[in-house]
Amino acid sequence: MYASSKIELLNQAVTATATSDVKTLDGVGGSFVGFIKVSGYSAGTFTGIIEHSPNGLDWFTLITFTAAIAANSSEIKFPANDICLTHIRAKVTAAAAPDATVEISLCYSSKK
Repeated sequence: MYASSKIELLNQAVTATATSDVKTLDGVGGSFVGFIKVSGYSAGTFTGIIEHSPNGLDWFTLITFTAAIAANSSEIKFPANDICLTHIRAKVTAAAAPDATVEISLCYSSKK
């Protein structure tokens, strides 16, 4: 049996490049969907990624989002495959005098 879950990786004002804390997933399987939302935008460009790792040391890109350059922009994106390693985190690369709030989440199915 599977249950859908959402884990918020990053939700903060971004004025420079930011990396979220590492989250640990347990018993994950099924499908994955990444979500990015930029709000409170006044300037800049924001490119987000979700990374995953088997050990918390070696990181691989799971999802790459299109650069956001406008207020209230959002994107939903699926990874290239349905394999997600145990540790996940989000990164935002910000440029051009950035100022906005960026939220990155991962929705997934977990085994119950």
